[in-house]
Amino acid sequence: YAREDIKENNYDLRKDLGQNINDFLDIEIPDGKSVFINFAFSRCPPCRREIPHIDKLYAKHKGEFEFLVITPDKDYAELKSQFSSDIKFLHLEDTDIFWRFGVKSYPKTIIFNKKGEMQFVLNEIKADFIDSYLYSIVFD
Repeated sequence: YAREDIKENNYDLRKDLGQNINDFLDIEIPDGKSVFINFAFSRCPPCRREIPHIDKLYAKHKGEFEFLVITPDKDYAELKSQFSSDIKFLHLEDTDIFWRFGVKSYPKTIIFNKKGEMQFVLNEIKADFIDSYLYSIVFD
């Protein structure tokens, strides 16, 4: 499954806002939790810069959000070691998931509410900036 508009490089994931997470990824979400997915790559300087921000968000919101980092890195342990938290990692060499999410560059963060509906698509994040968005999702 790879959408033609993604392959042709004119796809904007934001047009899928409101779609359910299971349209993109077969994942079981704990009841009552929103989902924070970050696509990262170990040799990506912006990905490494946002790690402290993701750690800060995880420490504050791990009760309300399921945090997941998806990477194509074969040796994702190196990337995972840069996080101070116990965020879940998913290593996928199959690029199909990246096509589904419209990931053409790193980092990319996609946030889903408790109903599994896509709410935000962000590039490099800063904790203080995104914190208010996470709060609005939790208490929406």
